[in-house]
Amino acid sequence: MLCFTHRDTQALGVCKTCGKAVCSACLRQVEGGIVCSEACENEHRLMREMNHRAFKIYGIGTKQRGLPNTVIAPLLMGTGFALGAALLGVTDEHNMPIVLFFLLMSSLMWLGAFLAWRKYRENGINV
Repeated sequence: MLCFTHRDTQALGVCKTCGKAVCSACLRQVEGGIVCSEACENEHRLMREMNHRAFKIYGIGTKQRGLPNTVIAPLLMGTGFALGAALLGVTDEHNMPIVLFFLLMSSLMWLGAFLAWRKYRENGINV
């Protein structure tokens, strides 16, 4: 492979930004590879900064703190159903079908939270 700029010189690598072949005279060493020009060096630096910001925003590469939302939401909804069942059961004994429905929904929500938590554990995600 020949250098993009110097057509008679053997290339040593490929620019990380634009993909052009570069020789020893053209290449610039940057963190994570080589580039062919100052413009490509600036573009490469901006892309690395953008990726690092995205990693921080989305928590990529960091240990997750606490339970994920797919576990917390069903836990909270199940607790809400259980509290609703308790309040309805205390206020009027004629609400028994509704109380049983609320207890069933509460159990299903808690089961969903448990299954989601177990899936996270099986996949090696620390929760």
